[in-house]
Amino acid sequence: GAVAGEVLLAGAPQTAADMRLKCAYVEQFPALWPLATVGEAVGMCAALKLPRGGAQRAAQAALEDLRLQGDRHELIGTGVGTGVSGEKRKRLSVAMELVAGPPVLFLDEPTSGLDSRAAATVVGCVARIAEAGTAVVCTIHQPSQAIFSAFTFALVLQKGGRTAYLGEVAAAGGYFAAGLGAAAPGPDVNIASWLLNTLTNEAPAEGGSWEALYASSALARGNAEQMEALAQSCGVEVRAPEAAPAWATTRLLVQRSWLGYWRNPSYNFTRLGSTLVISVLFGVTYVGQGRLPGTAANAGDVQNIMGLLYSSVLFVGISNANMVQPVLMG
Repeated sequence: GAVAGEVLLAGAPQTAADMRLKCAYVEQFPALWPLATVGEAVGMCAALKLPRGGAQRAAQAALEDLRLQGDRHELIGTGVGTGVSGEKRKRLSVAMELVAGPPVLFLDEPTSGLDSRAAATVVGCVARIAEAGTAVVCTIHQPSQAIFSAFTFALVLQKGGRTAYLGEVAAAGGYFAAGLGAAAPGPDVNIASWLLNTLTNEAPAEGGSWEALYASSALARGNAEQMEALAQSCGVEVRAPEAAPAWATTRLLVQRSWLGYWRNPSYNFTRLGSTLVISVLFGVTYVGQGRLPGTAANAGDVQNIMGLLYSSVLFVGISNANMVQPVLMG
């Protein structure tokens, strides 16, 4: 079927370009540059997204909000045996998006791949961000009871992305229990797992689907009225952050590249060694194969020299280009 609707932020319609500027998105598996420190990564994002005067203050505030100020001088690393832990990488990815002060922060399963303690730490930091005034929209998969109860509202979807519930987390168990015509689950039950099992294996006592039950409920009507009232009453203008100019962006990226070379001496020595080996091979192959013009050289000598120049430049150039990509794009 057709999908229709409006995207509103602070009551004003938004285009896709507006949403990219005004909202931040944290991926489930963020790509972090392993050769930077935690403080440098956050500072780079702040310098690229904010005017020069406020970038340093925003970076410091983001590090404090995500409890990373003690790790600011630690290299990020690859996450496999070196660098910061997976939990800190998650918090770092949130801090890098938080520096611009977005009104809405989207997170894609921030607890994936973490143990219960690390997941609780990440969710605790996200909860503090929400308490500070940022709207946090987070997808989460099979959370523990403690983590699920840290959220204020829950949007529960059934198969096909259809809405089965939208309301307070604390009231979710009672809502579905009433739909089943049964008592609400006890305090020792993981509500998130219970909801998942209910949506998968149970149907409402009155028949139909959970989607239809929600659509005809007083909760759905109340949510619609509340969203309409908020859209009409909210007059706050949400402005996109001022990004750094092109010349400043170029300077920052060049500095980042040089920093990567400086912190990776094995890479530089490998390039130097491979170039020397290739030079020796070409020199041995073409030794005595031609003479320079003006020294009684014939056409074959000139072609040999041209072939050497072409082959050596092309081979060394392509080799170095392939080797430099992991450093610049890693």
